[in-house]
Amino acid sequence: MLEYIDSHAHYDDEAFDGDRDELLNRVHEGGVRYIINMGCNMERSRFSVDYANKFPFIYAAVGVHPEGYDADLQKKIFEEQLDLAAELDLPVVIHSRDATEDTLNILRKRGKVNGVMHCFSGSAETAKQMLDLGLHISFTGVLTFKNAKKAIGALGVVPMDRLLLETDCPYMAPEPNRGKRCDSSMIVHVIDKIATEKGLSSEEVARQTMENTMRLFYRIKE
Repeated sequence: MLEYIDSHAHYDDEAFDGDRDELLNRVHEGGVRYIINMGCNMERSRFSVDYANKFPFIYAAVGVHPEGYDADLQKKIFEEQLDLAAELDLPVVIHSRDATEDTLNILRKRGKVNGVMHCFSGSAETAKQMLDLGLHISFTGVLTFKNAKKAIGALGVVPMDRLLLETDCPYMAPEPNRGKRCDSSMIVHVIDKIATEKGLSSEEVARQTMENTMRLFYRIKE
């Protein structure tokens, strides 16, 4: 059975209110060895910690997504979280939307950054700059979309040892499930797509991305 890690999920989302625990057990039994659930504010971070304590295969990431604030405050909150992560020697999970230059400028001040660009949707050139800063790159089901030429181009410059996979569930469901509620089991479609693009087997992609994720989030233990 193919085993893999979902490095970025949102099981705190209300889309899972009706069957959350049953679904989590099912996807784990189906091959999802570990899930990292993302907290993007205090309430959701508490959920992530609670569920990490409840399920041994779930790990929690905590933080603040400064959505809705003005640009200057967003930058300040971002920088403060980078400082905290560096102080605690923990990796960062970064989501940059319509703010590539600002993100790069802030990161360049710090030299090398230990973390991952989540839900990457930028160009190959941007991916190279993120890699040069020491970051990993993570892709979602977008890779499987028919109009994913830019994402496929970016995938082409990401070495296998810097690649992570995620669903960002319940969002970003890959083909052939596009438009449906996404869950961690659907990452197999992303694995298959990457295997095709990289000329590897699905087993090789699953194994390497699992190793990468466990190395980056070093507190994940077998």
